[in-house]
Amino acid sequence: MSYLPFVRLGLRLCRGGGAAGLVRLVLQAAAVAFGAFVLLATLAAPGVAERQDGRIGDREHVLATSAGPPGCLKLRTVEDNIGTRPLHRVAVWNTTARSPWPPGVPVWPAAGEIVVSPALAELIGDDVRATARFPQRVVGVVDPAGLVAPDELLAYVGVPAAEADRAGGTLVGGLGLASAAPS
Repeated sequence: MSYLPFVRLGLRLCRGGGAAGLVRLVLQAAAVAFGAFVLLATLAAPGVAERQDGRIGDREHVLATSAGPPGCLKLRTVEDNIGTRPLHRVAVWNTTARSPWPPGVPVWPAAGEIVVSPALAELIGDDVRATARFPQRVVGVVDPAGLVAPDELLAYVGVPAAEADRAGGTLVGGLGLASAAPS
């Protein structure tokens, strides 16, 4: 079945309605397009939120016992802002080769080093405030698998153990909600 006759009929009726008919047609087409967009966005939102929650869960700290298993490290998380943009900064110390890794982090930074998200790396190069806040040497960039959103500002900052122990931190035996599950 060919739809061409119906299309011709629709166009002929629009022309017959004059300018008002053409305006109605354009408004109806815009309303249908907007409705389809809203429907698709509504259907996509739960999946996006679920993936973001999963990525946040993958970097949750799993507390260690007081003695801690081999490979424990210490972390201190600070929520901050650069201008109006939120910044998630994690101070890291006492890392070893057996320390757990968050997703997307290529290397744990040593004291005086930093691993940053791509958005923060760009901001450090462009913004004086960010450059002043992070004078450490950048040793890695977090892969997209370790980010909640592409524009997330995330930094893993290596700090000296003696200085960090005075500020306090959390002894971490694992990262991610999956590592918290009993085996």
